[in-house]
Formats: sequence, C-alpha cells, structure tokens
Amino acid sequence: MRARYRNRRDALVTTLTEMLPEAAVAGAAAGLRVTLQLPGTNNEQAIGKEAPDRGVEPETLSDYRPGPGNHRPTLLLDYGQIRETAIRDGVRELATAVDEARSRANRTGRS
Repeated sequence: MRARYRNRRDALVTTLTEMLPEAAVAGAAAGLRVTLQLPGTNNEQAIGKEAPDRGVEPETLSDYRPGPGNHRPTLLLDYGQIRETAIRDGVRELATAVDEARSRANRTGRS
C-alpha cells in the first residue's frame, strides 16, 4: 500500500512541476496530500470555483484560515483516492483552471 501511495505522490509532484512550473509543491512527505503554492497574482478562490467544472476539486487553504491576510494562494491536493493513471489528466485540468481563473481576473481587472 505504501508503494502505491508513493507512486501516486511521485506522479503528482512530477506532473505538477511540469505543468505548473511557477508553483511550489510542499508537504509531499507528510501524508496523502500536497500543498500547491501559487504566485501571489493568483486567486485561490477563483481557482477553487473553476476547477470543479473541469472535474478537479482542490481545497483552498483560505477554507481553513481564520480570516483574511497576506497569504500566498495555496491549494490542497489529495492523491489518496485517485488512480495513478488519472493524475496527469487531473493536473492538466487543474492547470487549465488556474489559467482560466487568471485570464478571467485579467479581463475583469481583478486578481
């Protein structure tokens, strides 16, 4: 079982690094989730709303923060329940959601 999760984690981290190179992956060694820290120009709430339309459901750290603040946009990604073969497609959809949320913010003048 550990090898299965390790393979999923490794596939997720590798694919995130490839498809979202501007983001930083953290927490990979601590459980069945990783955090994906995005550049400050991203709006994690907008990404969190866009992603489910693409079949991906990340949680945002703002869901757990006690209030507003100057925090780097961060997503929580669970890899414990996803097949390793589905990770690449999921990350591709997440990257598209990040791009779409960013484009929408640029069109409306909000980040």
